[in-house]
Amino acid sequence: MAMIPELVSRPCMDGDGGLLLGLLLAVIETSISATALVTIGRYFEDFPNSTWVILSYLLGYSGFAIVVPRLSDNIGRRPAAIFSWTLFMAFSLGAGLSKTLRQLIVCRALQGVGGTGMFSMTMIMLPQITPVKRWPIMSTCVGLVFAIASVSGPVLGGVITEYSTWRWIYLYNAPIASVGVLPLLFLWPTSATSNRRPDWKHFDYFGALLLITASSLIIFVLNQVGADFYRWQDPLIIVLTTVSCVSWCSFAFWVAFWSFKVPPRINPIFPGDLAARTPQGPTLLTAVLSGFPYFISVINLPQRFQLVNGQSPVSAGLRLMPFLSFFAAGTAVAGKLNGKKNRTPETLIAGSVITVIGCGLLSTLSNTAKIEAKQYGYQVLLGMGIGLCFAGSMMLINIETRSNQLAAAQGAISQARVLGGSAGLAMGTIVLNKNITRLLGGLVSPSQLQNIRHSLASIESLDTAERLLAVEAFSEAFSTEMRICCYVSIATVLTSLATWKRHKTPLPVND
Repeated sequence: MAMIPELVSRPCMDGDGGLLLGLLLAVIETSISATALVTIGRYFEDFPNSTWVILSYLLGYSGFAIVVPRLSDNIGRRPAAIFSWTLFMAFSLGAGLSKTLRQLIVCRALQGVGGTGMFSMTMIMLPQITPVKRWPIMSTCVGLVFAIASVSGPVLGGVITEYSTWRWIYLYNAPIASVGVLPLLFLWPTSATSNRRPDWKHFDYFGALLLITASSLIIFVLNQVGADFYRWQDPLIIVLTTVSCVSWCSFAFWVAFWSFKVPPRINPIFPGDLAARTPQGPTLLTAVLSGFPYFISVINLPQRFQLVNGQSPVSAGLRLMPFLSFFAAGTAVAGKLNGKKNRTPETLIAGSVITVIGCGLLSTLSNTAKIEAKQYGYQVLLGMGIGLCFAGSMMLINIETRSNQLAAAQGAISQARVLGGSAGLAMGTIVLNKNITRLLGGLVSPSQLQNIRHSLASIESLDTAERLLAVEAFSEAFSTEMRICCYVSIATVLTSLATWKRHKTPLPVND
């Protein structure tokens, strides 16, 4: 893989801290609003629409996961990163100062665009500015950032809303991000390509529109149906699903046409030949499938500790640390394994096999209030497996992909994980709602049942017997979810095996 001259004109570690800080803020924002939704809904006197505060960020985040990296091919990595930081800071302030829920939702969507840019540009730029011999350190740092962000997001949201105003869960981003962007502004190396003029004539505007439409609509449908706001047979869902499918098909045809046309008049937003090549294509599928158990574990394990085991939100977050710590350890191990030789296929295969074991073991937990110590060991296995898959896919793409396609490939990996994770969360919510309906349908009023489906916090309003049934429903649903994750992870083993090549691409030389 040829490295991009703009970033490796000399060895550079100056911007690492700023990039990692941006990654931290972007990942925290995906979950920090979860514990503040009730407060926000009460403030604006609009509980039903308060879920859009989370959904709008996710839509902006997933819709532009490839567009922003591809934009960086046009205007340069550093300008694209600064643009993402600026957008994130501006609309974090906008979200915190919003006077209506509609303003907050719009600002959160645009904040999500900035967030996905910060995330994607970090994943693209870090391997390019980090010497290969330091990839183990880089992978460890990325894993630690994910671990810290995943556990601190909900906890920060809860603490801030309890002791201050919900507005600070967005306002705090501005001063912190303003410090993090300084290395990009003043410490980043310059090169002969830094002053190049953007080539807007060949930018793929139509492909970007198709991709944003397709990915945003499917994320919306999965979340709304999963949360039981709509059903699959509702006209709106049928229309949006149809439009999304048509957009995906049109997008596939569009990128295939321009990817193989010589000479191309535009640079397709996603290189069509990338998905068709081995090992890049199977790696994208692996990213989709590994996102499935990751999102479910990060969201539903703490909820299980709270509902089944009676733990506080802070305690539940801390009890997730075995999973998160070994997720970080998995990324470090992946970096070490690939520090001197390309072993990314073996890394993905090992990670997916360990993930199968971890998911299978977690599905065997009982529904007793007592915390079973063995589940911490199960978390260790699951975290290690997903960490290996996460870092392995990132490094494989960096090693195997041509420099002019690298940004699109890393953006696709990020978007693939979000799509897989959204599908996982939607599946989990559907399973939970079916269990709640089965166990509580004849005992509570329709309005109570609807409230429980939309927010598990409503369980506190039930009497003791009904609450025990709701807890049983969640415990059974969690076991079912982990069994499904086990089956999905078996498919991940197959896609990981498909990344194997007898003659592997050697590591890039950028020491």
